[in-house]
Amino acid sequence: MKDITLGGDQGVLLRYSGKYSFTLVESAPTEQTVSALPATPLNLGFTIGVLAGKPDDPMKTLMWTYNGVEFRLSTGDLPQDEMIKVAQAVQGQLGK
Repeated sequence: MKDITLGGDQGVLLRYSGKYSFTLVESAPTEQTVSALPATPLNLGFTIGVLAGKPDDPMKTLMWTYNGVEFRLSTGDLPQDEMIKVAQAVQGQLGK
């Protein structure tokens, strides 16, 4: 776990390794931005997320916002269904 600064906003970066490896970033941005990436909307059960990444690229990022907090889950090997499970599991668990 590491405190970071993203575009002037404070955030927390967590890295996980094991069977699958991924990075989770949590921040409370003061401004919302929009980017034009190849993306697919995903129903996370509590909000809608966006899965970004090129179809032929193993690196994917799942982004969602909940209660003003932005989350980014990036991985090169975590399957999409597992990414959704991680997103559902962290709700209410992280924060500073």
